[in-house]
Amino acid sequence: MVTKSLSPPNVARDLAFSGWIDFFRGVAALAVLYSHARVLFLKSMAPDYAISIISRGMYFLSGYGHISVMVFFVLSGFLVGGTVIRARRDDRWSWRRYAIQRGTRLYVVLIPALLLTAVWGCAEKIQRESLVANDDTAVAIIPSQTIRENSSPAIFAGNLAFLQTIFVPPFGSNPPLWSLANEFWYYVIFPLAWIALARGQTRLWTRLLYFAIAALLLVMVGKGIAIYFIIWLMGCLVWLLPEIPALADKSRRRTVTALAGGMFLTVLVAVRFIRGWNDIVLDLLVGVAFAVLLYCLKHNRLRARFPRIRQSAAFLAEFSYTLYLVHLPPLIFLRACLTYETAWPASPWAWTKVFLIIAAVLFYAYAISLVTERQTDRVRRWLEGLIGLTRARYESASVGEARQSSISAAAASDAIGSLTNIAT
Repeated sequence: MVTKSLSPPNVARDLAFSGWIDFFRGVAALAVLYSHARVLFLKSMAPDYAISIISRGMYFLSGYGHISVMVFFVLSGFLVGGTVIRARRDDRWSWRRYAIQRGTRLYVVLIPALLLTAVWGCAEKIQRESLVANDDTAVAIIPSQTIRENSSPAIFAGNLAFLQTIFVPPFGSNPPLWSLANEFWYYVIFPLAWIALARGQTRLWTRLLYFAIAALLLVMVGKGIAIYFIIWLMGCLVWLLPEIPALADKSRRRTVTALAGGMFLTVLVAVRFIRGWNDIVLDLLVGVAFAVLLYCLKHNRLRARFPRIRQSAAFLAEFSYTLYLVHLPPLIFLRACLTYETAWPASPWAWTKVFLIIAAVLFYAYAISLVTERQTDRVRRWLEGLIGLTRARYESASVGEARQSSISAAAASDAIGSLTNIAT
């Protein structure tokens, strides 16, 4: 990866901010995995369920799977949306290059993930045929009958076209694919809207056409995806906003950042206790709180510290997209093998088994990422060459993406996964 030289203070700040982004990506992906593992294997916690304080805390922490996707959305808006804004501002925008960058990032993992989902679905069917399902959430998360109904070739094709939750359900035993449809259509809609609305040399009729297409796509994808676009746009806003004068002072900047972190943690706890509020409102609240924290971290100018923690976060982040897409089908297969008839009551031995399963799925996802997510840049270069874009133009685009996301040279090749995040 070729990057322009940065001054040492900027390198230190970039490394620190890169570490935070990696941290959030890694923790969010782990939260999704942990949430599904707990639900699938351990008995639900009823009011009269006598368990230890530690187990209650572990149950509480397992409720952040969906919330983590909001973190992925904000990060994706910041990184991918920022790429669009910067390319347009620097007059180097190319639909063809953008389509290759985003398409390879998505499909290099998605296609193998869908094929593996089909394989795990067949294995789960064979395993559970003679079993009787229990009535706990371990089955409620996705009944085997639903897996069968959602495994047709037409639904497979619909998921390849990112039409899940729009015209078809998520494929097979992989409900997390829902958020990938959100991401894809945000990738399409945002540049259309930005080119239509931002200043530039684009002709009026082209702007009107782009705006009309963006509006039609928002109608097509439906109310749910359109509303969550607001959370994605929060990341774009973080990229756009300049540093406010109040953050110029070092001590004040650190105080504001600490307050933003405390507010985010408070919101994370509060949304688990609030009752009677619409789920979308709570998700928007999480998105706002995280966007504020991300904005503060972006301008905090802290030097990079704790290299081992940063390395661990970077390791998790670099296969977080793969982990998100491939983790649930093997968990559901193991559910059929281990807890299909009776979920485990919470106990030290039960928790140990859950964490061993989580470790095994992490290893599985990492191994898959070596031949999928890790090869994204290679596939991009091959496609760039295949359609005639020069290596110099490819490197220029990659540098722009790296600089806009404030990611250091070591982490510039892929800033997020879906993400969840959601991935770029």
